This record gives sequence, structure tokens and C-alpha cells, in this order.
Amino acid sequence: MKITQKKIIRLVTGILLLIFTVWNITWFVYVAFKYTPYTELVPKDKYGSHHIVDSDGYNFNVEKPIYLFFTGNLAAVAPGAACTLVIWPEVFGGYEYGLRVEDESGGYEIIVDSNGNALRLDGQSDNEFEQSVAVIENNRESIQKIFEKANNLWALE
Repeated sequence: MKITQKKIIRLVTGILLLIFTVWNITWFVYVAFKYTPYTELVPKDKYGSHHIVDSDGYNFNVEKPIYLFFTGNLAAVAPGAACTLVIWPEVFGGYEYGLRVEDESGGYEIIVDSNGNALRLDGQSDNEFEQSVAVIENNRESIQKIFEKANNLWALE
């Protein structure tokens, strides 16, 4: 049996279409199962975003992954936007956390662990890390409160 160039092109095209189809189905199932528990707790508002404000003025939202990507996020924003917690659900379980803290000295974006402690990033200088730790310590009360609010809503622990 002779394999022609036309048959090779059809085979490669078929394989690529199969891969694309499997990727789409995987993405759809992942987003449906992974994000449904979060979106049930934070329903769509009148603008179509998953967003609520609690009785204390904290904003919560859920951002599903964009088409064919697997990273979405959950966010909790303190009243006055002085502290924002961003939570990235990981594909195989667990979460990554980031904080945006605004104080009198400026705005800081810090990757933290589940307890709100700064994590040292690759390439981060000692001075930058110490500054992140100091910002967290200076804002510990509001950071603990926003973690508590997010954990109470989404049962992250």
C-alpha cells in the first residue's frame, strides 16, 4: 500500500482535529466541575459577572478561565479596596494566593501562602522580600480578615 502525500495530510489533519476536540471537551468539563461550586455561591449580577457584596461591604467575584485556558480566579476585595485577595484554583487541587495591599507608602502585589505569609519569589532580592514581609505585618489585621471572609464563603481550607 502506497502512502501518498494527500493521505498524510488527511491523517495529520484528522489527528489535529481529534486533539483539538479532546482539548475542548476537557476544558469544558474542567470549567464546569471546578468552578460550579464557586459560581453557585457567587451568582451572576445584572451585568453578567459573578459578583456579590456582603453585609460588611466586602466584594467577591469569580472569574472562570477564558476559552481553552485552565486558570481562572476568585477574588475578595475589602471595603475601600485597601486589600485584595486573589485566589487561583489549581488544576489538580489546592490554591495559589496573591495579595494587593494599598497603604500610605503605595501599592504592593505579593504572592502569599494560605496563611497570608509572603512567599519568596525566584529572583526576588532580600530587600524586596523584607519589604513584602513588612507590608504584610503592617496590614496583618485586614489581611487576616479578608482571608477569613474568603474561607467562610468558599470553604478553601
